[in-house]
Amino acid sequence: MKQTHKVVMLPTEKASKIFIKDGILKDSFGYRNICVKSDGYLPQHIHILSDDEIKEGDWYIAFNVDGEEMELRNSIKHLVKGLDRKVIATTDKSLSILIAGGTDGNAGMWEIYPKLQESFIKAYIKAYNEGNPITEVEVEYETLYKNKKGLQPFPDEKCEEHIQQLKLNSDNTIIIHSKEEKMYSREDLYMSASFVVDQIAANRGNSDWNMKTTPKMIVDKWIKENL
Repeated sequence: MKQTHKVVMLPTEKASKIFIKDGILKDSFGYRNICVKSDGYLPQHIHILSDDEIKEGDWYIAFNVDGEEMELRNSIKHLVKGLDRKVIATTDKSLSILIAGGTDGNAGMWEIYPKLQESFIKAYIKAYNEGNPITEVEVEYETLYKNKKGLQPFPDEKCEEHIQQLKLNSDNTIIIHSKEEKMYSREDLYMSASFVVDQIAANRGNSDWNMKTTPKMIVDKWIKENL
């Protein structure tokens, strides 16, 4: 499933691999970080925002009454207003949430915000310099079903509730698509349908799998994630 989110870029006092130099947005991937506001460099950070509730400890972008972004803030230090939007992914690696006690009881555990793929950052820079900045993207989410044992991708009779959460790559980057309508070729659809059929056939003799997952669940999940 995909959700549409706002994209903003703001100047930062911190070092960043994204910067404006002589009016042109550039990156320094493969090189050292750019010093903060030195030698004509203006460091920037890109943030993906959502309409989700802003809770204590969340970072968010504060907007003024005209809908223009103002600054990055933390909800512990500032009063959140109706126009403000929660940061769900960012190029700023320093933004973290301290999990009190940690998810496994270990104090001092930190949860890092998801990152943006380098390929998206380069696409953003290209669009910005062409005078057509990216302001919205579609971000992939996955549905997980909760029971007493934890979370699982498919429901069963013991599931108590379901949640939507960001679908992440193995390197903790979010999965971003442009808002342009995605067109599938005949070959794309054939390969995707073949994968679904193969997955159903491979698990046909697995009684535990058959109890928890039906072919319809697999097809419905594929439709939500791809169409």
